[in-house]
Amino acid sequence: MNKKNFGRIFGFWFPSVLIIFLFYSCISIRTKYPQTEYYRLEQEALSLKNVGKIDATILIREVIPSAELESSNLMGIWDDGSIQRYNYHQWNSEIAPMVTDFIVKRLNLYSGFSGGAIKSSSSILPDYILESQLIDMMAYNSEKSSEGNYVFISLQTNLIKRIPLDTNKNIILSQVYSQKISRQNNSVKSIAPAFSRAFSLLTDKLLIDIQSAIATYR
Repeated sequence: MNKKNFGRIFGFWFPSVLIIFLFYSCISIRTKYPQTEYYRLEQEALSLKNVGKIDATILIREVIPSAELESSNLMGIWDDGSIQRYNYHQWNSEIAPMVTDFIVKRLNLYSGFSGGAIKSSSSILPDYILESQLIDMMAYNSEKSSEGNYVFISLQTNLIKRIPLDTNKNIILSQVYSQKISRQNNSVKSIAPAFSRAFSLLTDKLLIDIQSAIATYR
């Protein structure tokens, strides 16, 4: 092969080989995104003893979260007030149904109502209705003090006595419940377990007050 033909072949193939090499090099050094981890609220062991059973059915309407809590991402507030959204750490469902299901399940675990705690999808007519708004559900992170690592939740609730054909809202209990739970560190993995404990304790308080309100109303 003479030099002229070699030069033509080399001039044709070399750019092509170079392009292919650069293409696969880009693929090999492409950043691999971390896998998303999903979390759920887990029921803590039941702490109330000798819970009586009230002859009633209670409807738990879906919890209404404040606007800033509509994201399924876990979030944390740092010492300087900055908010960190953990893009690869998410709740396994939206906040509203997750918290609602948690409250319904825990109330039913206690068997405190003869007709149980039901959701809006049920065809059973309830005796009482619980309406709730989730005001706050945030993790707090600190690099200065271990005491600055905690979660905080706040829930506004109204318990309504359902009276057939009565258009009035017969509220027999209106209360804001708050719960703070410390975390050992500012790791994102400590957030979900702390929230699980917080919602467990809050729901236990709610159960006591609901039963007391119904007993007083009667």
